[in-house]
Amino acid sequence: MRLKLVDEDGAEYWTAGECATYLGIAPDTWTAYVSRGQAPAAATRWHNLRVWSAREVRQWHEQRPRQAPHSTSR
Repeated sequence: MRLKLVDEDGAEYWTAGECATYLGIAPDTWTAYVSRGQAPAAATRWHNLRVWSAREVRQWHEQRPRQAPHSTSR
């Protein structure tokens, strides 16, 4: 069973670990992005746990600049 944090309006919220999983990065990388202002700030706290709007994280991720794949040939 997977629990989801959803407010009364149906908005879903993610923990740092859930944000990191969605992005395919380590949780420490996510929190470093947030602390440097490179990712959205937490939307709120729930029982002393920072949570982010899933919608905001998805939008932020879609707008992130992408790096071109590194070439393996020289």
